[in-house]
Amino acid sequence: MRGANCRGRPWERKARPGARTPVRGSSAYVGGAAEGAAPRRVRGQTTAAYWDLGVRGILAGPVGPGGGAARSGADPSAARTAVTLRDLGIHRSGPESLTAVRGNLRAMEQRQVGGSGLWVSRTALGTMTWGKDTQEEDAADQLTAFVDAGGTLIDTADIYGGGQSERIVGRLVSGVVRRDDVIIATKSGHTPQGFRPCDLSRRHLLAALDASLRRLRTDHVDLWHLHVRDPDTPVEETLSALEAAQRAGKVRYAATGDFSAWQFATYSAWQRAATRFAGAPIVAAGCEYSLLNRAPEQDLLPALHAHGAGLVAWSPLGRGVLSAQYRNGVPGESRAARQHMAAYVEPYLDERSRRIVESVCTAAEGLGVSPLAVALSWVRDREGVSAAAVGPRTTAQLEEILSMESVELPREIRDALDDASSAPRPESSPR
Repeated sequence: MRGANCRGRPWERKARPGARTPVRGSSAYVGGAAEGAAPRRVRGQTTAAYWDLGVRGILAGPVGPGGGAARSGADPSAARTAVTLRDLGIHRSGPESLTAVRGNLRAMEQRQVGGSGLWVSRTALGTMTWGKDTQEEDAADQLTAFVDAGGTLIDTADIYGGGQSERIVGRLVSGVVRRDDVIIATKSGHTPQGFRPCDLSRRHLLAALDASLRRLRTDHVDLWHLHVRDPDTPVEETLSALEAAQRAGKVRYAATGDFSAWQFATYSAWQRAATRFAGAPIVAAGCEYSLLNRAPEQDLLPALHAHGAGLVAWSPLGRGVLSAQYRNGVPGESRAARQHMAAYVEPYLDERSRRIVESVCTAAEGLGVSPLAVALSWVRDREGVSAAAVGPRTTAQLEEILSMESVELPREIRDALDDASSAPRPESSPR
């Protein structure tokens, strides 16, 4: 059924004036750094691509594998999960339909995080693989390319690589780029080595924050996530830790992680009431969100809208599956082929995911772009999303992502993908 993605809800209809205005790339910036700043490592010029997306209107009604509206009596789920070029109404005009303008650097768009004063790049650089699958030299290349393209938000956590991710970020931010050019977001709360799996007590949070600051080689983090909810610690105790960290100047803004909508609303409402808007309100939530997992649309996104917070979308490429690399099996160099990551990818290698990937590939073929570009653009431009956090393992993967900065999906394509993926997954795995 068209509209199953709740496009008519107020939180999707209402625009935030000025919330998506680029602020970098002016003459005051050279390669992402202010004029007069100390020289830093600079890689080759990033190529920006500008796309000529020629599409016409899509056929009305749910999309079916035979083209057009789903046939009467057909399986509704199947009708939503197979899209053909004829369904999308795409006419290929040959190679000229894709125009790449080389040598033009398009600064990455900066977005306001909810209703706060924090602005971040709409693509965030995730560092979960740093120190494990991504070595420091490649991480340095990634960070340099990201900042050169106008990226600002770096996403890490105290449990990534047992702290190695934060250590690498700290060394690179103090040596490869300027601290003022990046927004560092980290997370605390998981305690895999403890006697319980999570801990949001005041004692643990403040100690974990100090440890993160030492690894990151900085005196503050810009965005501090409560990575996971702790059902055994009182809400007011956890919030007192946020307040103490903010008053000490160690945290600029606070966010939640793997929280349900009612959990986020509880923490956010208590925090605002306790601080009377003078402390550290919770301005964002991090959550897995992609064409393969649209569960946040059920209640989390509306809750964020009601509380003036933004979403940092984790795994916007469906843990790499939406790049279409698993269409014909598991590549030897992929995440799914690695023992420590196989269980992370496996849930998205089912039949439902396969049909959605085929729909993404159909749209990509018609538009003359990659499946990655289609999947990332779909998430990145959803209402309420402040940033989409990508986690490339290699510099080549990141450069492909950065080259898609200017891709915007026509409404007809977005609507077709909405229909193809409209049944959300109820579960969300921790990150």
